[in-house]
Amino acid sequence: YSKRAYEICKRLAEKNPEAYERYLADSCNNLGNLYSDLNRYTEAEKYSKRAYEICKRQAERNPEAYDEDLAIVCHTIGELYHKMGKERDAKEYCNQAVRIIERMKSRGGEVQEIEEEINKLRAMLDGEE
Repeated sequence: YSKRAYEICKRLAEKNPEAYERYLADSCNNLGNLYSDLNRYTEAEKYSKRAYEICKRQAERNPEAYDEDLAIVCHTIGELYHKMGKERDAKEYCNQAVRIIERMKSRGGEVQEIEEEINKLRAMLDGEE
């Protein structure tokens, strides 16, 4: 079902990116999480990175609307790289998520839930040095 949702979102986003790219990014992130849970890291990385590319582009255009999505995807990729034993890459994405959260906080954004998840990952990564 996740793969089917991805295919639908992909077709819609090709026709109308402005309206549907956000859904495509969500679908990619969901597939990345699913493949990660199945220890299929190559596929997980592929879909997570696609979500990242979409979210980064959207956040550059409209940070107020898309920074949270980008922080979530950075967290997802950080967790994936941690599972893969790529600690340097995991820290890079975790730190990027922290910077995004700080930007959101400076604008008065509500960040508590995602900040807690990022801090858990950060603590885990710091504990393994």
